[in-house]
Amino acid sequence: MPDTTSSPVATPKGLRRWAMLCVGFCVFLLLAGANVKTQDGGLTVPDWPRMYYEWVPGWDRFWLFMGPAPLRAEVLHRLIAKAMGLLTIALAVWAHFREERRLVRRMCWAALGLVIVQGVWGGLGVIFKLEGPWPLLHSTFAQIYLCLLVAIASMMSPWWQADAGGERPLDDDALRMMKLSLVATAALFVQLILGAGARHGIFAREIHAVVAMPVTIILVKTVLAGVGDLPRELTAIREATRWIAYLLGAQIGLGLWSYMIVSADKAAHQLSLMEIAAVNAHLVIGALLLATTFAVVLRTFRTFGLPTDARVAAMTGDRSTGDSTTSVSRTTSTPSESVA
Repeated sequence: MPDTTSSPVATPKGLRRWAMLCVGFCVFLLLAGANVKTQDGGLTVPDWPRMYYEWVPGWDRFWLFMGPAPLRAEVLHRLIAKAMGLLTIALAVWAHFREERRLVRRMCWAALGLVIVQGVWGGLGVIFKLEGPWPLLHSTFAQIYLCLLVAIASMMSPWWQADAGGERPLDDDALRMMKLSLVATAALFVQLILGAGARHGIFAREIHAVVAMPVTIILVKTVLAGVGDLPRELTAIREATRWIAYLLGAQIGLGLWSYMIVSADKAAHQLSLMEIAAVNAHLVIGALLLATTFAVVLRTFRTFGLPTDARVAAMTGDRSTGDSTTSVSRTTSTPSESVA
């Protein structure tokens, strides 16, 4: 298949919507995975990839699985994960035949490889009853997989494929937005790892809570830079940045609520439905916050292009030339003023 990266044919609408469906379903899968830990149902099904030695449970066994909450959480998580794998297979195959850009096709196949690794990783943890860093890595791969799907869906969007990349000149506000969005994404990723480690008893909850403070400051600066400094016509960046603010506010409230719930040291079966929902929502909102911040990175770099040394030097040179011209004009005007 010829590669026409320079002037690609627009991605088919159906394929673009399928990629967006994969992003939404991945968030649903993260919610199901969070519920497994909250309900303490990780090892309620002792075998993998089958469930109690059946590939496809019959209705009698299925309704038995829907009984106890921990067992129900694990079974639903596995079924949703299998559906996610099928969706990713369809995305990779569809993109292979209908997407003109080689990079996007490779990203779709990479997503398929990552979801397979994620499934095998989780299955091996069940078979060998692995604890410690094993579930932490499982959670980390899930966040990377979500970001990869967000990148695929973004690159398939009509806005991305329009002639908007790298045409806008660099300035100080653009460079600041690039740096802040990158730092915010990296800080959020580390914060989510610390949160997953705290849930699995690897890190202390206090570490996760303390690190949340500087991460919040970085996110607030990113929001202020995107909404306050960038021109109003850059709606793609400004709207995504506003969503960072909305999600951050929700995440702070859910984080405080979740911390009080976990600090009460209740057993899983003692948690109320509202408490379970709050803890699960805290994890899902964190993932959405990471995905949105990463989307801001993609949109910023797509709008302004890569800040190469030559472009930054040209920007600095123009600014210094303007400053020197201003100083010269001030110097030449001084004698006339003195004569007068």
